[in-house]
Amino acid sequence: MRVGGGKLKGSRNERRLCRQLSLIVSNGERDDLLWRSAMSGGTATTARKRGNLKGNQAGDLSSIDPDSHWLVREWYIEAKHYGDLQILRGFTHNGGKLAKFWFKTVEEARYYHKKPMLLAKQDRLPELVIVKMGTRIGDMLANPILLVPAWNAEVYLFPALANLTPRPRRVLIEE
Repeated sequence: MRVGGGKLKGSRNERRLCRQLSLIVSNGERDDLLWRSAMSGGTATTARKRGNLKGNQAGDLSSIDPDSHWLVREWYIEAKHYGDLQILRGFTHNGGKLAKFWFKTVEEARYYHKKPMLLAKQDRLPELVIVKMGTRIGDMLANPILLVPAWNAEVYLFPALANLTPRPRRVLIEE
């Protein structure tokens, strides 16, 4: 990637993730259920600073179809793609880019009363999914590849999201 192309790489990564998560949520039928949030979530951040929570636009991904509303209603999703996320430094010293992104994701998710999910991609490495420890992701059956107690986080490889499904909603039956 050319020097200064980081913003382009991040935008391309968000579009790719939207298509991939849409396919996962729709069992491979559709790739258009999710798309990038306006200003990569900046609209929600700006509104929050004015005292107006726009939870549906919070994070990097937004739902553009009712079949995926449950995902952004439950999860604050951040997507990062960097040449070097300083992964080892994050896990061993609680520092570096990845750690900073995780702590910021947790903080932002708290504002919107959502569960944090960080999708992190470093060049030439598999995509990581980081969620809070003990957080259930649909019917995901995979085991985490790493537990990071200092972060209160579990780390998965992206293919673990293959069984991402909504939690069944309780339906009240009137008699």
